[in-house]
Amino acid sequence: MEERQSFKRNFYSDSDSGKVYLYALLVPIVLSFIIAFVASGIAEEGVVLSEQLWYNIIVLLLTPLSLIAIFFIYNKTSKISFGAVKLKPKTNWRNYLVVAGIGLVALFGTQYFIAIVDQGLKGIGFTLSDSFSPNDTFGYFVLNVFLIALLPAIAEELIFRGVILQGLRRTGSDFIAIVISALMFAVMHCSLQQFVYPIILGMIFGWIVVRTGSLMLTIFAHFLNNFVVVLLGYLQNVTSFDMNLPSSWWAYLVAILLLVVTGVILFLVDKFYFKRFSTAQEQENKEKTFKPSLILIISWVVGIFLLILMTVMNFMGS
Repeated sequence: MEERQSFKRNFYSDSDSGKVYLYALLVPIVLSFIIAFVASGIAEEGVVLSEQLWYNIIVLLLTPLSLIAIFFIYNKTSKISFGAVKLKPKTNWRNYLVVAGIGLVALFGTQYFIAIVDQGLKGIGFTLSDSFSPNDTFGYFVLNVFLIALLPAIAEELIFRGVILQGLRRTGSDFIAIVISALMFAVMHCSLQQFVYPIILGMIFGWIVVRTGSLMLTIFAHFLNNFVVVLLGYLQNVTSFDMNLPSSWWAYLVAILLLVVTGVILFLVDKFYFKRFSTAQEQENKEKTFKPSLILIISWVVGIFLLILMTVMNFMGS
């Protein structure tokens, strides 16, 4: 009897991008409803689940673990080689230093602009959300590093810069792929409060993958970005440390100037450090005509619907 050969492709298509995005949108929501239903059934009467540490830990674990499971199950069932994600951890050590700098520049260069955006949302009646997990002891700090910094960095990069970005690059130019994957990343958060910053980060991380060809570098940069946020929150809780600026015209000016400086720094890194494609490759890349598959369009519609729904619920709840 002739053995059947199992062929594994080493690339993602835009159809893969759409399917994985759809799963990434829906699976965590479905599981969250199930967990909330079960938890409310076993919790004591009068207990508010959102105030229980065990429940908040489960909530924080839910999305990243779901995304990681989706990644491995989809690759397995679709017979796609894990090499298609282009992890490439063995890259030049200088690249790790550079992307670490990029991550820090992106964080400190945009945080005050994001604060202005949050103030604007609050001004129109949007209820801003805070972190689920306490962060006022070293034990909580370590827990948050795992829950908020490490797991999301791995899970989100595997899905968005691993599968989705690579799938979009096969059907459109790198620029289109970076922008669209960043928008999909922002929409996936289903919150206006978490929209602008994920777009900025998504474009930066997508740019890093395109220029270096290594997903490990964006996992590292993403983790470092999240880690610093957790660290600053911990320091702010246990000391009088506070980096917030007062609400004044000069604070807005500082925010805009930092945003501009961040853009200039990233431009200089791209021009003088990252490897460039040849002129022929650049031209071929620009000439790609982006024609999204039906499943990709459906995933966009679902994502936008969920974002609008959650936004309306937020305003109604406030």
